[in-house]
Amino acid sequence: MNFLIKNGAFLDTETGTWIHSNLAIIGGKIAETPLPHKSKNYRIIDAKDCLITPGLIDYHIQLLRRRQ
Repeated sequence: MNFLIKNGAFLDTETGTWIHSNLAIIGGKIAETPLPHKSKNYRIIDAKDCLITPGLIDYHIQLLRRRQ
C-alpha cells in the first residue's frame, strides 16, 4: 500500500527550522517529497498539527538493542 502524508512538519536538522510539507511512502520506503506522482493510488493521511520524524522510531529501537 502507498501512503501520502500531507501537511506534516519536518525538522530541517541543518538549519534547525521546521518545514511544512508532504511525504510519499511507496512500497514501505520514503519515495518522494514534497509532491508524489499523481498516477499512484495513495492512502492519504492528514498530518496537520503533527510532526513527521522518519527514522526516529527505528533509531530508538537500535539504542534499546545495544543495551541488552
